[in-house]
Amino acid sequence: MRDMRLKFITSLILTVIIAGLAVYLTIRVWRDDQAEQSSVSQQIPDPVRPAPEGWHTYVDGTYKFSISFPKGWRINTKTAEGIVVIANYESDPTETRSLRPEETKRIIGFVENPDKLSARDLQQRLLRSGDRIITEKTVLTGSGEQATKIQTGGRFGTTWYVYIPTSDPKRLIVITVISSDEKLDEMIAAFFFTG
Repeated sequence: MRDMRLKFITSLILTVIIAGLAVYLTIRVWRDDQAEQSSVSQQIPDPVRPAPEGWHTYVDGTYKFSISFPKGWRINTKTAEGIVVIANYESDPTETRSLRPEETKRIIGFVENPDKLSARDLQQRLLRSGDRIITEKTVLTGSGEQATKIQTGGRFGTTWYVYIPTSDPKRLIVITVISSDEKLDEMIAAFFFTG
């Protein structure tokens, strides 16, 4: 009888310990999940932002992206400079002239990165001879990719580059901005992958 009572008490104590441990671990995992979700939501804002009112949107079916641009700007898909050129003036793909001070254009293209270089190493490789990095920051596209925006200076004046990672680690979309970064942050926020 005494052995049965001892076994019962031992079983009861073990059951209480196991149940207590299970409750403790459940609460700890829940708290960790809450803390992680909280820190992520504070670091990355909601990526879905509509384009400003009155803007136009270009959708590229081949490279599966869309980008919005200000009303009155022009788009040129018949260009040797990249996939598409968006400018605030009428651009002629055969014309090679310096831009006027009020003119700016964005050249959107793909860059192959077969060596899977780091963003920093790839940026250094893509810089024009004599250019130096003035500023560099991380920005979010409309679909939530962390892009790198770099301002450079050199003999050709100021140029901005925006490097957007794709689902293929061997490719990047690069937006080259010549003359002025007018409306650039809004355009990056209105960039989405569509497929």
